[in-house]
Amino acid sequence: MTGSARGSLSKGAAWIGSSRLLVNGLGLISTLVLARLLVPEDFGLVALAESIFAMVAAITELSLAHALIQHRKPQAHHYHTAWTLNLIRAVLLAAVMAALGFVFARIYGDARLIDLFFVLAGATVIGGLENPMLVTFTRKLIFWQEFALNVASKFVGFAVAITIAYVFRSFWALVLGSLAAQLARVIVSYTIRPYRPRFSFSGYRDLLSFSVWLTLSNGIQTANWRLDPVLLGLFVPTSAVGQYTVGNRIAYLPVKEGLGPIRTLFFPAFSRMQDDLHRLRTAYLNAQGLVCLLAMPIGFGFAVVARPLVELAMGSAWLPAVPVIQVLVILSALQVSESSQPLAMALDRTKEVFKRDMRVFMIRIPIVFAGLIAGMATDFGALMGMVAGRALSSLINIGLNVRLVAIITGISVATQMSVVWRPVVAAGAMSAAVVAIMNRAAVSPMLDEPFLNVGITVGLGAILYPALLTLLWLGAGRPDGAERASLAFLNRTRRSLLERAKARTP
Repeated sequence: MTGSARGSLSKGAAWIGSSRLLVNGLGLISTLVLARLLVPEDFGLVALAESIFAMVAAITELSLAHALIQHRKPQAHHYHTAWTLNLIRAVLLAAVMAALGFVFARIYGDARLIDLFFVLAGATVIGGLENPMLVTFTRKLIFWQEFALNVASKFVGFAVAITIAYVFRSFWALVLGSLAAQLARVIVSYTIRPYRPRFSFSGYRDLLSFSVWLTLSNGIQTANWRLDPVLLGLFVPTSAVGQYTVGNRIAYLPVKEGLGPIRTLFFPAFSRMQDDLHRLRTAYLNAQGLVCLLAMPIGFGFAVVARPLVELAMGSAWLPAVPVIQVLVILSALQVSESSQPLAMALDRTKEVFKRDMRVFMIRIPIVFAGLIAGMATDFGALMGMVAGRALSSLINIGLNVRLVAIITGISVATQMSVVWRPVVAAGAMSAAVVAIMNRAAVSPMLDEPFLNVGITVGLGAILYPALLTLLWLGAGRPDGAERASLAFLNRTRRSLLERAKARTP
C-alpha cells in the first residue's frame, strides 16, 4: 500500500472513529434513557415491526452504493441510474409494507402494528431519495462526510425520540425518532455533495451485474438476524421480545460498533488491492489480527460487568436481559475473527457470499427455532433457549466463513487461526480470573457500590489481558502479527513523548 493510501486510510479511520464514538455515545445514552422512560413491551412491539420491515427491505435491497464503489470508472449516468432505481424500489416497498401492516396486525393480534407499518413505509420513501454521489468520497478514501451524515442524523433522531418519550411515554418515540433521523440524513446528503438527480436507466446493467448476488446475500443475512424477534413474538409476551431486542442491541454495541471504524475501511481498502493477491492476503491477516486483539477483551470484559451496568443504568426491570447480553457480547467478539464479506466484495466474488449466507440460513434458523422450543419445554425458558441456539449456530457458521476466506484467497484456515487464538485465549482467561477475584472479594462493602464494582473489574481486566496476551505471544516465539505491531507502536509513541519532553527542557 502506498504512503498516500495509508495516509488516506488513517484519516478515514479518524473520521469514522470520531463518528462512531459520537453516534455510539448518543445511541447508548438514547437506549438507556428510553429504557427508563418506556417499558420492555414498547421495545418489543417496535422490534416486531422493524424486524419484519427490515427483512422485506433487505430482499429488495439493490446494494447500488457498493456497486458504484467497486466499479472501476463510474460515469454520471451510473449515479443517475442508482438514484432512479433506489427511488422506484423505495416507493414499491412502501406500498408493500403498508399492506403488510394489516396482515401482521392480525397475526400478532395487535392493531397498533398497522400504524407502525404506515410510518415505516413513509421512512422508506424518504430514504430512497438519498444522494448516491456520496460514494465519490468513499472511492477516494475520504470519510469526513460519514461523520457529518451519521452524527447529524443520529443527533436529530436522538432529540426527537427523547422528547416524545419524555412527554408522551409512548412507543412512538422509537419510531418517530428513526423517521426524523432518516429525513435529516437525506437533507445533509445533498448539503455536503450538491447533486441534481434525473431519471435514467442507462447504467443498470453495469450496476446490477455486481449487486444482484449482494442483494440476495443481504436478504438472507437480514433474515438470519431479524427473524429472531419475529419467531419469539409468536410464543412469548411482547415484553420478553423487548428484553431480547434491547439485550441484543446493547451486546453488539461495544464490539461491532466500537470496531466499526476499522472494519468499515476493509472494503474500500481491499478493493484497491484486488489485482495483487499477495498484498491482499497480507493486508487481510494484519487487519484481522488487529481487530481480534481489540475485540476479544471488549467482548469478554463487557460480559463480566453486564449485570451491575444494566442494574445501574437501566433499572431492575431489565435484569432478564443480562444473560442475553453476556452470551451475545462474547459471540459478537468471536464473530469478528473473520471478515469474509468485504474480502469477497473487493474481489467481485459476491456469488460466494450469497452461497455462504444461504448455508448460514439453512443452519441457523432450524437450530435457533429448536433452541426456542427446547427452552419452552424446560426451565431454561424460551428466551435463553433461543440465545443458546443462536450461539451454537453462530459458532458453526464462523467456521464456514473462515473456510470461505480460504477458498477465495488461498489463506489456509490454520493461518487465519494463527492471528486469532492468542487474543481469544487471553481474553477468556482474563474474564475467568476477574470473576474469581471479584467473587472472593464480594464480602467487601466497597463492592456494593456499582460504580466502584465496575471500575475495579475494568481495572483488573485492563491489567490482566495485556499481561496474558504478552505471555502467550512470547510462548509462541514472538511471531509477526498484531502483538508485534502494537509493541512497535507503543515504542514509537514512547520515544516521541520522550523527545518532546527533552525539547521542552531548558
